[in-house]
Amino acid sequence: MLSFYPMIKLRGLILGLSLLILSGPVQAADAPVEAFFGVFQGETTFLTATGAKKRGISVSFSPAPNAMPGIDGVEVSWTTLSKRSDGSFSSKTHDAVFVPADPAETIFVAVSSSGKAEDIAKLEQGAGEGKDGGETVEPRSPRDPRGTAPYLWGRIKENTFSIYVVVVAEDGGYEIQVYNRTLTKEGMTLVYSRNRAGEHLKLLEAFLKRKDS
Repeated sequence: MLSFYPMIKLRGLILGLSLLILSGPVQAADAPVEAFFGVFQGETTFLTATGAKKRGISVSFSPAPNAMPGIDGVEVSWTTLSKRSDGSFSSKTHDAVFVPADPAETIFVAVSSSGKAEDIAKLEQGAGEGKDGGETVEPRSPRDPRGTAPYLWGRIKENTFSIYVVVVAEDGGYEIQVYNRTLTKEGMTLVYSRNRAGEHLKLLEAFLKRKDS
């Protein structure tokens, strides 16, 4: 007499596999912003018209208490160090303060950049004081977007903190720069890309070691 137990086990296995397939791959949890706090340093090598060059890179993530009234944020500062042909060095530093734009704290909007006090996400003229002392909003007027402050925002996806920078070019087109910084056991990897209206302009990759505090 045939046993029904093998059939039951087979059906259970098929059901389990079906549920696994339907549920899809298990997604890793997004890292909290505090996991990025620290200083990271490294260097990268890239090709130029005159040959290969090295560039020192450092980035720091630190808390920004009360970045907006009642809202804490995160300050990101990154510096590149290059050697000139005469042997001297030049450095460029950029910094931005971000505040969370969603309750999960995975999307961040920049509220200041490179030490500027103004809100870089606001391109139109803001509120002013009315005749009666109350607040009034100025009507929007046409404004040339070229030369205005870039628009920045950030995103945490799993162990990667991405910063997106969009700039309006002189010809009216756009340029987007993306900094993907992914945490590792000893620091983070950096992948930087620069594109203009879909045209790839630059790609840099580097490993940055976490500096002991």
